[in-house]
Amino acid sequence: MRRNIRKGGIFKYRILDSEGNVLQQTERINIGNIQEFIRNIPDKKEEVVMPLPKISTKKMKINIKRFAFIKYTLTTLAFFLIKANAMGCDCVMYPVKHYVKQSKNIIVARVTEVVPLDSQLYTDNWRIVVEVTKVFKGNIKVKEQLIFIKNSNCGPRFTKNDEYLLFCYRKKRKYHVYDCSYSDRVSSDIIEKIEDELKDS
Repeated sequence: MRRNIRKGGIFKYRILDSEGNVLQQTERINIGNIQEFIRNIPDKKEEVVMPLPKISTKKMKINIKRFAFIKYTLTTLAFFLIKANAMGCDCVMYPVKHYVKQSKNIIVARVTEVVPLDSQLYTDNWRIVVEVTKVFKGNIKVKEQLIFIKNSNCGPRFTKNDEYLLFCYRKKRKYHVYDCSYSDRVSSDIIEKIEDELKDS
């Protein structure tokens, strides 16, 4: 007796004689009942025929192509999500007085040079040279030239010859702007609030 049995599931079956004639046929049988079913076949010349589903080569190629396309799509989507996350900035802003108290230095400076820096860690990496025009807080002097390193999108976008109000700190001889502060192009409203806060302190 030849047995062609698929593991798992529910199948149609038929009993054939040695010449291939159908002796008995039923619609469904549970895989758990197959062994009992085979033992009850009286004629050993009969065989249980349970054909496995056939998958054509054409369909297999289509499935492989679909899988490759889905994999490529998911990989591309993941790349852009990671890049968007790295480039994005989600800030919770506090009143100006909070930054006046927390900042080491508060200055107004004119940008004299903007140079892009190569970096594998940051998508937005720049070297900015500024000349100080006004000091509200800190040990920085007017007309002093400072080098800023910008490697975050949570700060201002510097343009040469423009003046900026900067809440900043020094690290290893370079200056950095506090992320999510009011550092930006000069605003008379923000400057007025800074001066009021410094008078009261």
